Amino acid sequence: MTTSLLRYGAALALACATAVATPPAVHAQQLECDGQAVTIDLNDPGHEDPDRPESDVILGTPGEDDIRAGGGEDVICAGDDRDDVAGEAGHDRIFGMAGADDLVGGRGDDLLDGSIASDELRPGPGDDVVDGGDRADLVAFDTATARVTVDLAIARPQDTGQGMDTIEDVKVVLGSPFDDVLRGNTAENQLHGGRGADLLDGRGGDDGLTGNEGDDAIWGGTGDDGLLGLMGNDRLYGGDGTDDCRGGQGRDRRTACE
Repeated sequence: MTTSLLRYGAALALACATAVATPPAVHAQQLECDGQAVTIDLNDPGHEDPDRPESDVILGTPGEDDIRAGGGEDVICAGDDRDDVAGEAGHDRIFGMAGADDLVGGRGDDLLDGSIASDELRPGPGDDVVDGGDRADLVAFDTATARVTVDLAIARPQDTGQGMDTIEDVKVVLGSPFDDVLRGNTAENQLHGGRGADLLDGRGGDDGLTGNEGDDAIWGGTGDDGLLGLMGNDRLYGGDGTDDCRGGQGRDRRTACE
């Protein structure tokens, strides 16, 4: 869970900003991201290109930013608007801040932190930490190159098929184009399969479960769930509660549904 990550004087009060004292001869504010001094401020017209091999601490603007980290181990605080931020080869730490952002991990072991808005978080092939923050963030594996297994009830590192990833405070999961296993927890989850033959298990809470393409097996669990098969020959198991089970274009089977 993200607390005060960004200090930018009064101009970024939304991020709990405070000015850091500097010697009187300097007459400047120290900008920080995740407690580290900013080396590239995108608000500065003469800033360096973030896509460079050095390890940088990068601060976004109040507008919509497209930030590509370079080859170093970078720390990035996006701005207040909808930003696209992507890591590269290093072990990067990426914070979404106030806007509804798209945060993408690179080849390293990255941190993707949704902060205070509803973001789309896409882990890369490394051992990543995905923290949804305060809103209903989406963790997406739609660009994965193999099947994924995601269990939202596990707070420790788990083998997702992309790496040993840690997934915290996430309620929405989008699977890969392959045969995935997506499991919820006791919260109200939304699980979306991809083009493969997926297994979706909502567990507790009032969940929304969508199979999409492929011959999917969808389990509502406890709670009042909505199960939607769409394409493929799907098996829909409502479970306990008042469940709405809808098939789609294939030959679907419904069990324990209203």
